[in-house]
Amino acid sequence: MIHRSADSDSEPAFIVRAEDNPLDTMLTLSELVDRLVTSNVFPNRDTAEEHITHVLDYHHLPRADRYPSLSLANLSVLEALDYGDPKDVADDARIALAISPDCALAWFLLVEEPSLTLSEKRVRYVRTLEAYEQLLDLGSLTEEVLSCDDRQYLRARTGLALCLWDEGRKTEAVSTLWETLRLNPWDYNGVRGILAGWLPQLDDDAQLGQLVREWPVSKEDPDPKRTYTETLLYFRLGDYAAARAALDKAYKQNPHVLDAIVNNDEPDDDGPPAVAASSVPYAESANSYIGAGWRHTTGAAAWALRWLQERSA
Repeated sequence: MIHRSADSDSEPAFIVRAEDNPLDTMLTLSELVDRLVTSNVFPNRDTAEEHITHVLDYHHLPRADRYPSLSLANLSVLEALDYGDPKDVADDARIALAISPDCALAWFLLVEEPSLTLSEKRVRYVRTLEAYEQLLDLGSLTEEVLSCDDRQYLRARTGLALCLWDEGRKTEAVSTLWETLRLNPWDYNGVRGILAGWLPQLDDDAQLGQLVREWPVSKEDPDPKRTYTETLLYFRLGDYAAARAALDKAYKQNPHVLDAIVNNDEPDDDGPPAVAASSVPYAESANSYIGAGWRHTTGAAAWALRWLQERSA
């Protein structure tokens, strides 16, 4: 990675030797300009060189004989992110890929272009993952605290799974999420909730049972999505006594989830980053995850509604 120069009298501190990171190929300014012009992201050498010097100046970096291409590509994208203009971000992502085709951040950002077809989006997700997998120690994803690159990699894996599901490649989508969960048991992206909505739609009670068994249980901070999923599993298996007991527990954790499932309430928006598990915003979010599985299961929502009416009588 590039770091700010600590001592202008010594070799620039942001230079990382190519042998330390084989992907971070050391290139002269002229070679970098060649890449930009050859890739047609700039019309001529003058504008290409102007861009590179601008990136260096923006990040207060010194001139050098050679520059680490991957690090420079990352910085090119980061400037656009500072401004937050989606068009600038996409343009700078393409520039970054011209500098280094291994710039995972650039691939990740280009996935968000609204004009992409599902297949185009899937290809970009795959390229994003390939780029990150060259950079990351995937073993570190088991840690509770993740780096920014770790989180982006996991988001890309989840995005790929969602794309596969929308394409109708549902078995692949489920497999992708199971692997994501294996890599990151802390479930940074809420993968368990997605699987809880998908597996009933596939009528795969074996995997749904595995999901419930392996879903961590916390007495101090219970996750109602897990308890409602456990309820649905028992109902699907025909164990109605266990289903009623689980639903009673789930309803006490958050009664609004059941209302959202039965009424198919749509979440108003993404809501705050974190909400109480007993709140209405949590319930709306939970329904967007697990509600489809309930509604796919014949009689489940009606049975839950009768349970609620009997409870309220």
